[in-house]
Order: sequence, then C-alpha cells, then structure tokens
Amino acid sequence: MNYAKEQNPTGERSEKDASNSEVRDYLKHLLQEPLAADAIEGQNTPAQPNRQQFRSVESLSNIPQWALGPFQITQFVIGELSMALPVRDMFALVDLDRTVLQLRGETPDWWIGSIMIGERSVPVLDTYHLVLPRPYRSANVAFPLERLTKVIVTANGKFGIGVDSISQVKTLKSSEVAWRGGQGRRPWLLGTVRQQLCAILDVGELEKLLVQHNIVV
Repeated sequence: MNYAKEQNPTGERSEKDASNSEVRDYLKHLLQEPLAADAIEGQNTPAQPNRQQFRSVESLSNIPQWALGPFQITQFVIGELSMALPVRDMFALVDLDRTVLQLRGETPDWWIGSIMIGERSVPVLDTYHLVLPRPYRSANVAFPLERLTKVIVTANGKFGIGVDSISQVKTLKSSEVAWRGGQGRRPWLLGTVRQQLCAILDVGELEKLLVQHNIVV
C-alpha cells in the first residue's frame, strides 16, 4: 500500500516542500554557478544558468596562497544552510549566552547584537539572513535567538558568527573548492565545496561589510 499517495492524493507538493525546493534551487545557483547572477543588479530571483557566462577557476586564479596545500575548514549549520570557515580564520568557539547579548533593533537584520569577549564588545552576525533574500527565507526556520547556540569568534577578534550547531572539521584540497576570490556582488563568499552545498565564508570581506555599516571600525 502506498501511504504517500493516500496522504496526498493530488500528488501536489506541500507549501513546505515547495519552499524548501525553491531555497535549494536558489542556493545551487548562488553557490555552484557563482558568477552568472551577479551581473544582474537588484534581481532577487536568479536567472537560468548560462554556461557560456561561467569562467573556470583556473582562469580566474582565485585560489588563496594558504589553500595551495591541504587546509582545514570548520563546517556548521545556520538555519537550513551549511556553511564553513577556514580554521585559520577562527579564534575561539564560545557558547551564546543570551543574557549578555545586546539586541539591536535597527537594520541590517543580519546583525543580531553584540556579546562581550573579555573587555571587547564583539558584534554577532546571523549569516542566514545575510545569504538569503527575504522571499527565500523559510517560515520553518526559528528566530536567531531561538536557534543559535554558539558563536565563532574570528581570528582578528572583531566579530563573531552565530551558529546553530557545529558539523565537523574537514581537511580539503584546493581542487575540492570552487573559488570565487571576492568577485561579484557577494564578495563574502570565498568559495563552495564542490561535492556539497556548503559555502566557505571570507572573513576579510565580512569585516569590510561591517565597516561599511559602521558596526566595526
């Protein structure tokens, strides 16, 4: 007996399935085909991939010097997204103590507040809101303070990235990553792990974004 057909006799996708599918399609276009959509300013819905627009990693020479040999990343989950930071860009992993988080009411919505690390006030980012435009955000993803459990403090100590959970530390070769090298409208996206839908974040470019918004100096 086919229980799936009995539960959904019309064969139509639920709103949740449709939403998740749209998010996956958006992320695949954003991460796997990184240079195509960037040329279209102000476009929320990605255009269909045009393979003639894509340039090879080799021709762009985007591989950082530190990634020419084996290197490590820490993978983590934010909302429904898989992301990573190079281990070399991490200073500390701390529990998110909500009692000391200073909430922010103003924009941008990806800045959720600051925590104290020693004597320094460290801004905390929710990259789920940074990566996904509003039309692609799932109603099933809880508010930041309901899901974030830890903060990765960057090596320079200037900001932290809130995470739902830590997945693993993984060793990669440069050939396993599609490198972006700060190109396009999303320079914070350093590259994408080829075999996974996992974005590697660029700490230096994220810091520039914070400076632009006067969050750090």
